[in-house]
Formats: sequence, structure tokens, C-alpha cells
Amino acid sequence: MSRSMDCRLGVAESFKLSLHLLVCAWCANYLKQIRLLKWIAGQDLDAATETTFPTLSAEARARIGHALDSGAGK
Repeated sequence: MSRSMDCRLGVAESFKLSLHLLVCAWCANYLKQIRLLKWIAGQDLDAATETTFPTLSAEARARIGHALDSGAGK
């Protein structure tokens, strides 16, 4: 499932995944969670969604990285 977000699946794989998501609520929910995490992280979703989401600025990413490196929040 996560591979489907990293690269384009073939027709057969895409069909199998779609069928599985129709019958498996757990995996459908997991896919929604992965998409949410990618959105939060500022990554683009695959082109099939045709939706763009805001991303963090380079300055904000640097501040977060600095805070994580310095152990802020411990």
C-alpha cells in the first residue's frame, strides 16, 4: 500500500489494491492515515488526487530541525 504512494502501480496491482480497500476497512483507514501524515510532512500526494496541499517553509523546517537536534521539548 505504501509503495502505491511512492510509485505508479501497474494496472493489475492497482486493481487488486482497490478491491482490497473496498473490503478491508482497516487498510482503507491506514491509507487515509498515511495520506494525512504525508500532508502534515508537506509531501505531495500522488498525481491521482489532483490536490495540492500547503508545505512548510524552508525557515520553518530549519527551526523544527534545530529544535529536534537541540533536544527541545524534553
